[in-house]
Amino acid sequence: MARKFGSAGRVSKGCVALFAIMLWIASAIADHRTMLAGDAQHTGYVKAKGPRELPQVIWQATTGFDRAIFDMAPVIDVEGNIYSDIGSSWRAPEEGRTGGAISFSATGKERWRNILPKGQYGLSVPAVAGGRVYMGFRDGVVRALDGASGKVAWEHALPATSIIAAPAIDAKHNIYITTLGQGGIFKFDGNTGEVLWNKAFGSGSGASPALSHDEKTVYAGWAEHSTGLYALDAETGAEKWKWAPEGEEVFFDWCSPMIGKDGTIYQQSEKNGRLYAIADEGTRARLKWSYTPGGNINDTPRTTATDGESIYVGSSGTDPQIAALTPDGAAKWTHTIEGRAEMANILVTEDAIYFPIVVPDGGAGWIHALDKKTGKELWRKKMTHDDSDAGGVALGKDGVLYVGTSGTDEHKYEGVLVAMK
Repeated sequence: MARKFGSAGRVSKGCVALFAIMLWIASAIADHRTMLAGDAQHTGYVKAKGPRELPQVIWQATTGFDRAIFDMAPVIDVEGNIYSDIGSSWRAPEEGRTGGAISFSATGKERWRNILPKGQYGLSVPAVAGGRVYMGFRDGVVRALDGASGKVAWEHALPATSIIAAPAIDAKHNIYITTLGQGGIFKFDGNTGEVLWNKAFGSGSGASPALSHDEKTVYAGWAEHSTGLYALDAETGAEKWKWAPEGEEVFFDWCSPMIGKDGTIYQQSEKNGRLYAIADEGTRARLKWSYTPGGNINDTPRTTATDGESIYVGSSGTDPQIAALTPDGAAKWTHTIEGRAEMANILVTEDAIYFPIVVPDGGAGWIHALDKKTGKELWRKKMTHDDSDAGGVALGKDGVLYVGTSGTDEHKYEGVLVAMK
């Protein structure tokens, strides 16, 4: 009998241990957050390795969505599911344009889509946490979608002409998002959709807010008569400070701020591509240094990333450059893209960096890969047919690269998600 009870006791202890492991896994999934550039600091870093040699396409997920586009980089949750905005591009007739969100499994099977009439392409990169997907939409509404089905969990209409910025999520699943028009920046309870505070600036912004490492401060870039980088108290929305360079014309409303390992804020200007490194000193900001990538620069969206050791910054225009900088702002290396080119998000991995290049005026979309230590080109791959775009690139933990496009050679003028390894 003693042996019997002892055996039962061992089984019970084993069951308890297994149950504890299952709870830990469930908790890890619930706590996982992913959003624009991977985290609330917008670092663009993924602790994984991608292909260093020219990858091969392993699948293409078509949508049947005519004249559509995946405009930004997709995001990947802890289970490997993929989420993205999708919608009618500027190539589609204005009458009947639609847009919304879509999700795929890691094998390319569509899980769900939630498409809104008159939506057009969304631009708002989804933010995923706690089994929900948060996005801003062009109809001025913030929506929380169920991550498994895509159904609306809650929605909140804002006094905005449109929302194209990506939300940022804190550890409590509060949502921070900026709007175009007169809305400003809002903080939501991600569970209920309640507005916790709103800070108006008199104009709108397409830049996503970033959070400090302790999540006590929200940073947001603005332009027009409110031009500057703002630091707000994350709990109340009260302004801590505002900073703008003296004697320079800058636009911070399309370039999301990035937070470095030591808390330095990196803010790029769309106007000239210049990157500013700014120290937060509590009640004021201090410029540490600035750096302008080479090339004849025109409109440049967010093209920054960091792995904690280097800061990477790119640009768009004629012969644009991407550079790796030290924390003091000195260039380790530069890499030039010859000709006219528009660069999108920079993705940093353990040993390489990846970024999309679109050739304007009827050109195709490409993905470039560089060695992150030397800047030497590892490979480049044409992703789309001519007169089409590669919207952004993401990396799964299994080393698969995912690229959203507005059409491939096999599926022209159709939103296509491409996986390659």
